[in-house]
Amino acid sequence: MKKVSIGVLILVAISLFGCGSASKITADAKPNIKSVRISAHRGGPVAGFPENALETLINTSKNVNGIMMEIDVAPTFDGVLVLMHDKKLDRTTNLTGFLKDYSLEAIKDGFLLNEDNELTNFKVPTLKEIFNWIQNENVYLSLDIKDKTVFHQVVDLINQFEVREKTEVITYSLSDAEYVHDYDPEINLSVSAGSEGILKKLLNSKINTSKVSVFTGLTLKPKRFYKEIQNHGMTVTLGTIGNLDNKAKARGFQVFNDWSKLGINRYATDYYVEVNKAISKK
Repeated sequence: MKKVSIGVLILVAISLFGCGSASKITADAKPNIKSVRISAHRGGPVAGFPENALETLINTSKNVNGIMMEIDVAPTFDGVLVLMHDKKLDRTTNLTGFLKDYSLEAIKDGFLLNEDNELTNFKVPTLKEIFNWIQNENVYLSLDIKDKTVFHQVVDLINQFEVREKTEVITYSLSDAEYVHDYDPEINLSVSAGSEGILKKLLNSKINTSKVSVFTGLTLKPKRFYKEIQNHGMTVTLGTIGNLDNKAKARGFQVFNDWSKLGINRYATDYYVEVNKAISKK
């Protein structure tokens, strides 16, 4: 039997046990939100994992490394930001009534329902809990703010947890985008601009376009439209949720590669695993 040097054994041990999880990021690795190709709608709910749950985000991050996850943010009665899409709790929890009428303590008494309307052991998470988790994970968040009055509160939390490079704030109008930009020009924004007219207004605004992902809507646009967005240093995001996702499911998810040739950088989808496999094979 050949002798193996101690140095070699040490290197082997380091490679096997010292590297940690692949989903972790090192302290000196700067996140690059512009390179993210997929945004998982409502965090990526699948069998057993409900929408907007911390446990679901963890599961999604294990399935696709470096993914973005879109989550919905709204305030409780006592002003705590939690993850919730609907105004009412009935569809996604075993509680009833409006979120705005519940304190955080009361919300935490309930449990989330999964996609099959089955009760889980998962509770409604706070945005602070989510930010605390993502700090050392190779993931990104797209924050859909359900109440415009808490834009500043969300931005303050982003800065408090130092996750500015790993988050973007979704805005559905140019006025909302300018409102957030005025409060903090360095916050990453998702700005809806599904027409040349709205895009022109965005380009003529005071918003720092280097911080912008343009949500171009739920339908395909001409290649020149996407090119114009990219020429100004912005990311092109297409929402495939619904119609386009269903087309891809019927025709095969390789169609995402055809759509990418038009100049689309990122897809907001309900089929994040399938889309990731398709665009990774091109």
